Amino acid sequence: MRVTIRSTRKILGPCLVVVLALGGCGEGDTDYLNEHENGENDNDEKDNGENGNGEPPCDVPGLRASGVLDFELETVNVGGEVTVDGKVMPSSGMPGYERAYLRFQDRKTGSNHDVALGESGPADYASTLFTGDYKVYLVPNSHPYQDVLPESLHILNHDVSLREAGVLDFDIKTVDISGEVRLNAETMPSSTTPQYERAHIRFVDRVSGGTSSVSLGGSGAGAYAITLFEGVYDIYFIPNGHNFQDVLPASSLLLKEDVSLSQSGVFDFDLETVDVSGEVTLRGAAMPASSTPSYERAHISFTDRVSGGSLSVTLDGSGEATYAATLFKGRYDIRLVPNGPSFQDVLPASMLLLAEDTSLMRSGVLDFDLETVDVAGEVTLDGAMLPTSSTPSYERAHLYFTDRASGGLVSIPLGGSGTATYEATLFAGDYEVHLQPNGRSYQDVLPLNLHLLLRACD
Repeated sequence: MRVTIRSTRKILGPCLVVVLALGGCGEGDTDYLNEHENGENDNDEKDNGENGNGEPPCDVPGLRASGVLDFELETVNVGGEVTVDGKVMPSSGMPGYERAYLRFQDRKTGSNHDVALGESGPADYASTLFTGDYKVYLVPNSHPYQDVLPESLHILNHDVSLREAGVLDFDIKTVDISGEVRLNAETMPSSTTPQYERAHIRFVDRVSGGTSSVSLGGSGAGAYAITLFEGVYDIYFIPNGHNFQDVLPASSLLLKEDVSLSQSGVFDFDLETVDVSGEVTLRGAAMPASSTPSYERAHISFTDRVSGGSLSVTLDGSGEATYAATLFKGRYDIRLVPNGPSFQDVLPASMLLLAEDTSLMRSGVLDFDLETVDVAGEVTLDGAMLPTSSTPSYERAHLYFTDRASGGLVSIPLGGSGTATYEATLFAGDYEVHLQPNGRSYQDVLPLNLHLLLRACD
């Protein structure tokens, strides 16, 4: 048997399917090549080139006999120039580094072929590629290495068919965006550590996923200016951590979503904050001090439901468990995150959801009272006491109590010998309980798979 496959034949799907022993393309597939000699494909209307079963179409019937399988590779020579706003791309002031690369991404295999655009002069390129369909990106170097292009990944063409040699030019459109970020309708205060930036604004291209950022500096007005590729963006505000600035909540904020930037303009933003404080009590009483008071008992995490940004405040190791935080206005999920049992001994070491989708649009007090339950019992095997392992210095298994609301988990060891009893203090809530046996090298009395013991009703 001798089969020659030429890459320009339209019968080629996303991949070459070679089936050994398990079968080919189905009954009667021996005539597949003849039936498709005109280059038509029953699945051409499907963008992903899949058949009705969600699988790539076959190129040839299955291989069930020895033979020769030849492949002919076809290439094209492609060249052109990349211009910026209708003009020759400027030379970079960073000699020795490329301004950018053109990336040809094969739409079937996902593999990339990059072509450098040089550091100076016209951004001409020439390259040899396999014939096929490509997505074309501009991949600029980062700003420490070039100063003539935005540093965001940019899609130039979603689907270009390269079947013959030719010229492929691209003209990149840019926009200049500037503005000021104010805080509670006033000029943003300077940080006490002005050598570090207070924050930066991040523009995320909704098509390519590429990002460009601009700093707001450590002092003076929170003014910014940036050049971007034309496109549609989500705009985020990313404050620096509290070790480096002390004027903003250290939590990311979505400033504007799905913004079309097709011309230069001014975008000002006013950030509004709220002050939230309160006390966390335990079973209606003040939280006890930990026996290791130099470590925090827990921290409270406020997670912005839109941006995903998170800000945490600590509950110290002793004294009343009070807290105070300044947050951007918004909707938050609020969680208690206790320290590990090696660092505190007053709380279950499991994350707890305190409040979900809470609107914080004005300053106020938020107190929380934690309820706990004490759970104890024994794990038996087939109605009898769990046998002692031949390696009793290792745990036979752990019980996992997983809070269904927060995902927090408490793990309780069952020891390597003796009665498999356990006891634990948990936050009140709905749990799934699993048994996780130790590996076979560490115990020989239980199967190895994770086993669901209990699941709270919905």
